[in-house]
Amino acid sequence: MHRSLVEENRWIGERRFLHALSYCTLLPGPEAQQLAIYIGWLLNGARGGPIAGTLFVLPGVVALLALSATYAAFVDTGVVTALFTGLAAAVLAIVAQAVIKVAKRALALHHRALVPSPSPRSWPWPFSTCLSPRWLRPRPSLGGP
Repeated sequence: MHRSLVEENRWIGERRFLHALSYCTLLPGPEAQQLAIYIGWLLNGARGGPIAGTLFVLPGVVALLALSATYAAFVDTGVVTALFTGLAAAVLAIVAQAVIKVAKRALALHHRALVPSPSPRSWPWPFSTCLSPRWLRPRPSLGGP
């Protein structure tokens, strides 16, 4: 989806895609379908959402029906067992590749929040007092001039 929407067609920007993706991960249910419906709505209004959702699900339904019919018809053959074992490994590789690609893009946009400063004095408050050496901590004032 990212390659098609952001890189090839440039229908939406990188930040908008990642924002929509993070929003869809908070909702219960399949994130990719929710993302397709949201982007369809974003690009084409109220009719675009249901159309995008239907067209997103339709190829998967057809593929599952074809695979189910193949498995039911030829369940006893070793070729079908090997085919489904290979498909499981291919699906795992595709999912892993997609996770790595999205994670790299998301972390590239927010890299400053993840890279700590070398000086403990510039760390956020709880970490600066807990993790910094005693000689780097600010000294309390004794109330004098």
